[in-house]
Amino acid sequence: MTMNRILLSLASGLALTLSGAAATAAPSDIKIVSKRASDTPSERVHYADLDLATANGLKRLNVRVGAAVSRVCQTSSYRDAMAANCSSYAWSGAKPQIELAAQRAQQIASTGFSAIAPVAIVIALPG
Repeated sequence: MTMNRILLSLASGLALTLSGAAATAAPSDIKIVSKRASDTPSERVHYADLDLATANGLKRLNVRVGAAVSRVCQTSSYRDAMAANCSSYAWSGAKPQIELAAQRAQQIASTGFSAIAPVAIVIALPG
């Protein structure tokens, strides 16, 4: 009787641990809040619905980032001062974020978990 209770307790603990690990791996469950100065043009790009472990998912993310870069660079306060450098600056900040998100997705796809923390992709200009 005691052995059965011990085994049941261990099984329950393992199930809770595994369900918690699965929950942390799902990007749709992750909510990241980025703190930025309100006067700094920025936009967050959502990608929880994309599978970044695939070429198609990465392509769709890059399209979204490109659209966000265009919108951020259209802001009136930066349109004239940074027109030539705006897109380049915004993409140089976005690329490492995209690479990290893709690396995390590939690790989760192959092993079921990743040591890389979830990231939000934020397109921003200097403030």
